Amino acid sequence: VGHVTLIPPHTIHFDFLGKDSIRYDQSHEVDPVAYKSFGRFMEVPACPIPGEKWGEVRHDRTVTWLAGWKDTINTKDWKYVQFAATSSIKGESDQKKYEKARKLKDFIERIRKDYRAKMKDADNKIAQMATATYLIDKLALRAGGEKDEDLADTVGCCTLRVFRTYNASITLSRLLKETPEGTVAQKKSHYDSANKEVAILCNHQKGESKAHAGQMQKLTEKKDQMEAELKELQKEKPMSAKTENKIRGLKERLSKHMLSMSMKEELKTVSLGTSKINYLDPRITVAWCKRNEVPLATVYPKTLVEKFNWAMEVEPEFDF
Repeated sequence: VGHVTLIPPHTIHFDFLGKDSIRYDQSHEVDPVAYKSFGRFMEVPACPIPGEKWGEVRHDRTVTWLAGWKDTINTKDWKYVQFAATSSIKGESDQKKYEKARKLKDFIERIRKDYRAKMKDADNKIAQMATATYLIDKLALRAGGEKDEDLADTVGCCTLRVFRTYNASITLSRLLKETPEGTVAQKKSHYDSANKEVAILCNHQKGESKAHAGQMQKLTEKKDQMEAELKELQKEKPMSAKTENKIRGLKERLSKHMLSMSMKEELKTVSLGTSKINYLDPRITVAWCKRNEVPLATVYPKTLVEKFNWAMEVEPEFDF
C-alpha cells in the first residue's frame, strides 16, 4: 500500500493567488466515514475508529484505490489510499499501459491520416475534434478529463493519453538505436541526451537551481586542477612507465569529468525523471542497458528498478 499523508487538524493553509491576493483555509479533522473499495465476496474489515463505521462500502472493479475521504481544504476533492508503485497490481497496470502504447505504432499512420482529413471537414464539431487530436499527438500533450462540477460538460480527450506515452517511448527507442561505441560514461551521456529530447517533447521543464552556478564553478575548478596535474606529469623526460599509467588514468578521469560537466549544464532546466516514471516504456531502457553492457543502476535509481520489476527480464533484442 502506498504512503498516505494527512494534513493535521487546524493547520492554516495558504494559497498565493497573485501579487496582492492571498487565500487561506483551516484544515479540519478528516471524517472517519470514508469510502472503501472491495471485491464483492471479500470480507469488509471493521472501521478501526470506535463508534464509527464506513460511510459506504463500494464494490467497484474499475478502480484500484482502497479507501477515500473528502479533502477538508479543497472540499470538492477526494483523496485516496492507493497501491504502492512497487505493488504487483500497479505493475500490471503499467505493463498494460505501455503495451497498449506499443501497439499504437501499428495504427498511428492510419490515425494521423484520418485526423488530417477530418480537420478539413465541413462539420465544425468533427473538425474541432480532429484538430484537438492533432495537437495532442503532435505536441505530446497530457490529455486529462478532470473538471470541477461548475464547469461546462465538455467532451474530453482523456482516452487519447496513450499518444503521449507512445510519442515519448518511440522517440527514446529511435534515439537509443544511434548509441555510438564508447565507455559506459559516454553511453550514459547519450542516454541522457535522448531522455532530454523526450523531456523537451513532453515539456518537462524546471527552473535553474540557485546552486547550479556554484556547483559548475566547483566542477570547473576541479577540471582546471586535473589539467594542471596532467600538464605537470607530461613534463617528465624520459617518461617512466608509472608516469605513463598515471597520465592514462588521469586523462580518462578528466574526460569523464568534462562529460559530466557538459551534461549538467545541458540538463539544468530539464527534468528527466518525470518521463522515466510515467511515459517511457522501461523495457526500452532495460534492453538498451543489456545490449550496450551498461549497468542498469547507471540510468535507473533503485526506486525505478523496484517499480518496473516486471520489465527486468526483457530480452536485449526488445524493440518498442
